[in-house]
Amino acid sequence: MSLTLRACYTATCDICGARYLDPDTDAVALLADEAKAEQTLRTAGWSVLANGYLVCEQTDAAHQQIPGQLSLGAEELSR
Repeated sequence: MSLTLRACYTATCDICGARYLDPDTDAVALLADEAKAEQTLRTAGWSVLANGYLVCEQTDAAHQQIPGQLSLGAEELSR
């Protein structure tokens, strides 16, 4: 038996810690390269932010407030 080292990417939500799972196997997805990882995550509804954060597809309040993002008050939201 031979062992082969293979580098890959996995994705974890920076808000809740959820891991991106392969939709076919429900196992942690092993993504070949950064570009493919970003494409796969965006297709799955994840947000890939410029600051390096990954946010899963959940839509609760915690996932709406991204770390480092300024909150808008009611006045700004009504504009």
